Amino acid sequence: MKSMKKNMKTFVEDCHAVSEIIGELLMTAIAVLAFAMLAVVLLSYQGTTMPHVDIDCWVDVDDDIINVRHSGGDMVETGNIQIILNLNGTQRVLTPNNVSTIFGMTTWGLGDIIAINTSQIWNIKINSSDYLYVTVVHTGQDIILQSGMLLGDESVVAIPTSTPVPPSLHSAVFTPTTVSDTSGGSATVAQVLTDGDGDFTEYIMPKDLFDENVFQQFNFTPDLNYSPTKVEIWIRHSDNKAEEIKLEVCNASGWQNIPITKSKNWLREEVDVSTHIKTQNEINNLTVRYWAYTTKKNEQYAYIEYIAVYVEWSE
Repeated sequence: MKSMKKNMKTFVEDCHAVSEIIGELLMTAIAVLAFAMLAVVLLSYQGTTMPHVDIDCWVDVDDDIINVRHSGGDMVETGNIQIILNLNGTQRVLTPNNVSTIFGMTTWGLGDIIAINTSQIWNIKINSSDYLYVTVVHTGQDIILQSGMLLGDESVVAIPTSTPVPPSLHSAVFTPTTVSDTSGGSATVAQVLTDGDGDFTEYIMPKDLFDENVFQQFNFTPDLNYSPTKVEIWIRHSDNKAEEIKLEVCNASGWQNIPITKSKNWLREEVDVSTHIKTQNEINNLTVRYWAYTTKKNEQYAYIEYIAVYVEWSE
């Protein structure tokens, strides 16, 4: 009996082993929680990984084409690509919608080339002596994928010894004052006044060839007191079933052909016509015609949702 009491006393008083076990359990629990928190933090960054793309760019001067090639790295959705061009100090921007239309596919991967024809898109010729700087932007991550100079050298720009007083530069956007249609469709001023309002003209396309008697005409009367230094035609159009489309502007020498880009979806273009519209009389009596034709058997329509003229002038 005495021996049993002694053993019981030893069992009750000896708690060192229990303390060590509880301590080890607490340390293990803390380690597991710390590891779990670290995993959550690290894994949370997987969805925001920045894309990495190797890009090559070069210019085909003879054909006025700027080539932008995916030469390695991550595949990118064209809906996230914006291309900014600086040509002789004038900036041109291709939005993700513009890039998707030009490229024709939804993803841009290894070996794919986005070919930008400046002559067709903006009526701009490229010369080997021009200055051209290209920037490719990923709009989804708001980062620059690539930027660099393709032609020219900024250092060759002469810095005047004295700073001249620049002329007062003005700019404005003018909408048409009258609109007409000879295709049998519909065209009114109200249909083309506001960009993005969903109202548009309807142009019934002739078959197989352009018809000089079938067009939509837009007349502008800005009433400027100065000759323009820059003139652009801003147009949003859709020509899903068209075989070919074009604009024409009228100057002192007659009608001048202005290439624009055929598009299955709505496309906004800003077409430079400064080489054709130079005088005060030409801008104040500006006439723009839209033409298209189709090879489809059934009656097909093309649409213009917005058209305006952007003008810059100096006083």
